Amino acid sequence: MRESDVRFSLQLLPGEAGAQAFVTGTAINFGRASDSVCLKDVTVTLPFERRVKDPNSSEFRVASPEEFVVDCVFVGVRSRGGPPSQNANGCDVYATARVVETGVALEFQDFALCAECWLVGGPSSALFTVRHVDDLELELPEATVAQANVITEVAAVCAP
Repeated sequence: MRESDVRFSLQLLPGEAGAQAFVTGTAINFGRASDSVCLKDVTVTLPFERRVKDPNSSEFRVASPEEFVVDCVFVGVRSRGGPPSQNANGCDVYATARVVETGVALEFQDFALCAECWLVGGPSSALFTVRHVDDLELELPEATVAQANVITEVAAVCAP
């Protein structure tokens, strides 16, 4: 079984004052192996140790995943010919994100990424923001880029 040519390149970047992080990046279907690739049930996790600065001691501690708020900024699909969908903002249509034990998980929904199409974010390519519920300062790992070819041809058909 050979891999199709979908490429993910995602990263977690610091926001202003360190109390917020941005999930940025894209998924691209180069279209060489398949006209469309279903992304249903594909998850890409960005490393994030969930460390926040305690305002009383200035020490960093590990927070539980439930202590984080993830907001969608913008998730869209673009092609060489323009947007293939009428969804102006595909938050919850194309992808969702949440903090889990191992990091920030981007979970793709039941849609097919057309050939020569890619996911785009909003301002500065932001797809999602991540913050602590009490707006505590976040400690982000230095290496947060997740790049992978994780789709195989058997995953190339979405549910009708």
